[in-house]
Amino acid sequence: VKTGATFAGWNTAADGSGTSYAAAATFTMGSANVTLHAKWTVNPTYTVTYDGNGKTGGTVPTDAGAYENGATVTVKTNSGTLVKTNATFAGWNTAADGSGTSYAAAATFAMGSANVTLYAKWTQNVTFALTITATNGSVTKVPDLTAYDSGIVVTLTPVPAAGYHFTGWS
Repeated sequence: VKTGATFAGWNTAADGSGTSYAAAATFTMGSANVTLHAKWTVNPTYTVTYDGNGKTGGTVPTDAGAYENGATVTVKTNSGTLVKTNATFAGWNTAADGSGTSYAAAATFAMGSANVTLYAKWTQNVTFALTITATNGSVTKVPDLTAYDSGIVVTLTPVPAAGYHFTGWS
């Protein structure tokens, strides 16, 4: 065995310039010793590339690995803090539209015989409108948005009109 290579037969010269023989081939022995040198073919390697798939911030992870067919690849995390407006990072997929194979961070897969691109998967956040009706005054809201993601905390502060007192919410 030779790391990163596949056995490709034998040759009478170490540099491969002599006579080549396939494994299990036969030849006629002459009147001198014969040394056969193993021939090796370098195994092809493949890469894994990460794509932000519409990200609005952060950076995609990089994978400098060169993987042979069948090698185990460990999927990267969202180490570059990828973000997308009104969406939550939900892992990686082999297709930009999410129709391929999905992988969570730290999942593993066997490398095939082609380069792989993993696209960020995004789950659209559910947003809600906040309508405030103020009579005899106004209300400030922090943060002051037109739509709010689920779970966001909004602080409401009443601002009564002159001559009025705030008495509660209804």
